[in-house]
Amino acid sequence: SHNMSLPQWCPPHSTLKRNPTTGEDVYCICKRPDYGELMVGCDGCDDWFHFTCLHIPEQFKDLVFSFYCPYCQAGITGKNKNGEGSLPKTLWKRKCRISDCYKPCLQDSKYCSEEHGREFVND
Repeated sequence: SHNMSLPQWCPPHSTLKRNPTTGEDVYCICKRPDYGELMVGCDGCDDWFHFTCLHIPEQFKDLVFSFYCPYCQAGITGKNKNGEGSLPKTLWKRKCRISDCYKPCLQDSKYCSEEHGREFVND
């Protein structure tokens, strides 16, 4: 079987979906409710994860192409649990070349927009 490798900051997987005390739905590696923080849905297990808990900067929110949580990437949950087949990885869209722009590139471009393409050339 695969070595179940989780990042050091990631707690062991818990199947908890509801706080037993409050009855609130809980999510993420932190098993807290959704308080309106930025979250991303996992394409493997369909749970939702806080960007802050995963150490993903919030400005990357438009660059996620397909997201897999640490548990799915380790083969603990999701379609490849028990490590059959290759384990999924989060895929990112290419980021605009302008350093402080976090929008994805247009197709066949290194920039998010023609404006940014021109800006880069004129720098």
